[in-house]
Amino acid sequence: MTSSFVCSAVLRAASLYLLWIALAGVATAELVVGVPVVLLAVWASLRLLPPARTHHGPSRAALRALAMLVLRLPLQSLVAGIDVARRAISRPLRLQPGEVVCACALPRAGAPRGDEDMAPGAGIARGVFRVLLALQPGSLPVAEREDGALIVHCLDVTAPVADQLAHEEALFSAAIGPIAAGGRTP
Repeated sequence: MTSSFVCSAVLRAASLYLLWIALAGVATAELVVGVPVVLLAVWASLRLLPPARTHHGPSRAALRALAMLVLRLPLQSLVAGIDVARRAISRPLRLQPGEVVCACALPRAGAPRGDEDMAPGAGIARGVFRVLLALQPGSLPVAEREDGALIVHCLDVTAPVADQLAHEEALFSAAIGPIAAGGRTP
């Protein structure tokens, strides 16, 4: 086992255990059950997506961008939730629901990108981005077009939804680094 493999396993285990605690709580029974679940998830994760052999860890810029993304998500969800509640209780309802088409540059799984090889997690990055968008109240990605654009259902089609999602994609791409571009990790 190489040090990058061990480092990747420890990082994945810590991340998954924190996710487990966030979902299941901190009662003793949940913590005990979480250990084998996390170990199994780490094993599956390492089998399905092994760490790159030349990977030397994320850059400081990527770590900073990831921290900003993680810290921004709860605040943004709170603000969006308040907006949804405000719209729901105001009379008349200030809702203009519909679908908006938003460009998305993140690579799709199996999508050809010329002669270059796709990074192992390229399609996964797009899926994770869609999940992050789904966590934000007021918008929900519902489909993809052939050209890769996302079709997003939103509560107000007059709001700058496409601009906001482009900003979110830029933050997400900065946080995940080269995987977002479909290239190999450094």
